Amino acid sequence: MAVNKLENDRLLIEISDHGAELSRIYRKDVQKEALWNADPAFWNRHAPVLFPFVGASNGGVYHWQGKEYPMKQHGFARDTEFELVEAGEKKVVHRLVSSEKTRENYPFDFCLTITHTLEGNTVGVDWKVENRTDGEMYFTIGAHPAFLVEKGSWLLTPGKESLNYIRINEAGEVLPEPVYELKLPGGRLQMPEDMFQEGVYIFEDGQLDQVGLAAADGSPLVMLSCKGFPYVGVWSKPGAPFVCLEPWYGRSDNKDFAGDLSQKTGVQKLERDGVFHVCYSITVG
Repeated sequence: MAVNKLENDRLLIEISDHGAELSRIYRKDVQKEALWNADPAFWNRHAPVLFPFVGASNGGVYHWQGKEYPMKQHGFARDTEFELVEAGEKKVVHRLVSSEKTRENYPFDFCLTITHTLEGNTVGVDWKVENRTDGEMYFTIGAHPAFLVEKGSWLLTPGKESLNYIRINEAGEVLPEPVYELKLPGGRLQMPEDMFQEGVYIFEDGQLDQVGLAAADGSPLVMLSCKGFPYVGVWSKPGAPFVCLEPWYGRSDNKDFAGDLSQKTGVQKLERDGVFHVCYSITVG
């Protein structure tokens, strides 16, 4: 599995051709890893890209123009080899273009370009989705980076002392009701050991422009900036030494949703020859 590196005096990062996945963030100042190591005992991924679907489809299928298509959770990009377009000192660029194989599950022609950059102690992640279909294209896209934490670590939500969130069921479908409240006095919460016993926290309606983690002693670990993203998920497996901070454009289907893809909650629409272009960043330490 080919890996590409970017490095400066603060960080070393690695990006895999498989899934165009950020696979390592190493902090030189404290000589520690910041990104989860993909230990399969808990979770065998680092920071997968979720495309063309974020989360689960009801029954593992979706509908488009009267036809039913299978789609596994979080789409297929994370399990696909990307073309390496550029591997320089400043950035690494990957590309995934639709093919006969992708059209078996996703009947649209597209080009997904993912660019990783490193500047100081900040990793930038840039997504560009191009519609090459002779008509409209619908998709969702998201990130799923997992960061190493210890017991007693803090969740940071700068400027936000209260957030509303919703849950998913065992099939991964969203339960839009009830809506819960998470209180974060001073924009921080020391995460209890059972925090993720009920699964992911989904924060809708663009509530979070930034979300981060701090060590038990309060020292900063990472801050993820995702201005404009309508959804953010926060998740871990119970007992695992990582927490995922997940900015999304789109989310899982609502429970029992069986409508057309164009009616999916959070779905993104591109007109013919349209381009969707967004970015987020991870600041370390």
